[in-house]
Amino acid sequence: MNQNSARALSERGQADPVWWVRNVLGDNPWKVQQDILRALVDNREVNVRSCHSAGKSWVASRAALWFLFNHPDSLVITTAPTARQVRGILWKEMRTAHSRSRFPLGGEPSTTALRISPSWMAIGFTAAEHDPDRFQGFHAKSTMVIIDEACGVSEEIDTAVDSILSGEHSRLLRIGNPTNASTPFGLAFRQHRGKRFAVSAFETPNFTSAGITLDTVRSGEWRELASANPLPEPNLINPEWVAEKFKYWGESSPLFMSRILAEFPTGGESMVFDLTALEATQDKPATKDTPKVFGVDIARHGADETVVALREGDSVRILETWNGHDTMQTTGRIVALAHKHNPDRIHVDEIGLGAGVLDRLVEIGTETRGINVARAARDSDRFENSRAELFWNLRERMEEGALSIQGDATLIEQMASIRYEFTSRGRIKLESKANMASSPDRADAVALAFAPVPADLFQSIDIPDVGVRSNPWAM
Repeated sequence: MNQNSARALSERGQADPVWWVRNVLGDNPWKVQQDILRALVDNREVNVRSCHSAGKSWVASRAALWFLFNHPDSLVITTAPTARQVRGILWKEMRTAHSRSRFPLGGEPSTTALRISPSWMAIGFTAAEHDPDRFQGFHAKSTMVIIDEACGVSEEIDTAVDSILSGEHSRLLRIGNPTNASTPFGLAFRQHRGKRFAVSAFETPNFTSAGITLDTVRSGEWRELASANPLPEPNLINPEWVAEKFKYWGESSPLFMSRILAEFPTGGESMVFDLTALEATQDKPATKDTPKVFGVDIARHGADETVVALREGDSVRILETWNGHDTMQTTGRIVALAHKHNPDRIHVDEIGLGAGVLDRLVEIGTETRGINVARAARDSDRFENSRAELFWNLRERMEEGALSIQGDATLIEQMASIRYEFTSRGRIKLESKANMASSPDRADAVALAFAPVPADLFQSIDIPDVGVRSNPWAM
């Protein structure tokens, strides 16, 4: 290729990223992805709030490669709240696209870097809230910063990012699920900054190709439409999953609003747990590994799960779930898990069927404590009952950074769906399980696992003025 041809190709690529992605990378972006790519040509800031599995990281990775290879001596920085999001998702997409390109692009991509020359490169790292200084010292004539899962990025990091976008030709792409309107990502939409996109499930190919809308999901007509139209993009969000979540979460839930409709949730003040904060606890390293406690929620109906959660210090994970067992079978499975994991104690919801399991566990000699979540709270001035107090205990742990949830998306969904209100006496009361779209069995097991053991279990008994020791158990 001669110099004039190379210059013409570069000019065409700079002006038309969709053409470049199609003809150089060999990829085929769908309509909204095309619009996002084209917006980066003339807009310094582009913000994209998107539903779940809409190809966010796919389009972000193609934007990164387009900018890097069509702007000589450019700098591309990608960041996200966690290393998994940086290395395992966005940069995996970049390496795949680079290796499959129709034409050799140059440079050698590593886990989180692609260097063409000392002054021409792309790099990726996590946006740790405590370390905005990582963004200092980066400057180039042409700079692009991509913030993936943007709701998880703090104001400090967002400010640090803005400081490196002062060059002659700078671009900022924020993209992610709209889980929290109070973040800089949410503020960008409230203040109408830059070019903005909202990509709901119903604007993605598996819905538009079949004419599936929210109304057809409400009415159930989606099934007939879906059966008559094969999925054009099997890797993207699909109608069956959305219909399931419509039934499971409910249309007004924060999860449905953010993961399906690409809207920032409203009424977040009534949710016990903030979704973004919950997701930040996933796979977070725990600071200690004791106590070791089972939380066991016993299924009450056929569709409900019996759940065993294992707490180890600040960390918790779901060990096993099952349904359909009788009391003795359930007890046997719990005992087998206890032999394997050796918990310090077992906390069992003793309401209903749980009472029989509790009695049998105590009978065979396990260190088991029954917890009645309907009883009065310890702090009865603040909480309506023990269940509200237990979940608020989890909320405060999360806010203090003392909660790590190990890899369970269903648990996150259940916790994010729990609402609260204030009673006429000003006490915190949780939404009744009967009013929820589905029973939060996994969340209940986790709350039980973190239930405090009374420090006064063997408290002193004071019998004044009769010459008896105040503690009858003392020697």
